Amino acid sequence: MRFELNGVIGTFHRPHPDKEAKPYQVRDARAFLEQAGVTP
Repeated sequence: MRFELNGVIGTFHRPHPDKEAKPYQVRDARAFLEQAGVTP
């Protein structure tokens, strides 16, 4: 999955078949939001 927020592009792989995110995926999502200027 690819997202663009405030000009920052983030690419994430959807966990399959699990619905829960792994710790590294949460870290990547937090880093993406911080780069886009969003405070999680």
